[in-house]
Amino acid sequence: MEEMVVRPSIKLLKTEYIVALVTILCLAIAKLLNALPFEEYWWVCLLPPLLYLAGIVVRHFKISLSRLVINEDRIRMESGLLSKQMHAIDVTKVHDVRVEQSVKQRVLGVGDLTVETAAHGSRISMQNIDQPQQVADRILMLSRRALQNRPPSTLSAS
Repeated sequence: MEEMVVRPSIKLLKTEYIVALVTILCLAIAKLLNALPFEEYWWVCLLPPLLYLAGIVVRHFKISLSRLVINEDRIRMESGLLSKQMHAIDVTKVHDVRVEQSVKQRVLGVGDLTVETAAHGSRISMQNIDQPQQVADRILMLSRRALQNRPPSTLSAS
């Protein structure tokens, strides 16, 4: 079975981009039609949507640097550009796979995925992924398969 790479969805960001750009466009049209009440400082109206747009671009950049890699024996969360962070879980150690979706996420077909092991504090989470239930089912299937194929442990007699 081939490696599966999952990245956070940008569906939510697309709607935010649209809101910011439509707001800027409406303000520009209002300026062209001289509909703004203050002529000299009209550019002040552009600051909030431009700052909002800058925040969206920063989040988009951060999202593009994260990925979840699922293969036969490991689940690996990678993030970062210059300094990389990586957290890996052996599929045989998977204890719980959870999918959570808000109403907005359900409408867009995205959700949050959390993979936990029995060890305390060992968890991988990724927010806003496309088709989260399919990814969770794939992880559980790989975990079951790995546990079935694992050789039985031998206990030494004393």
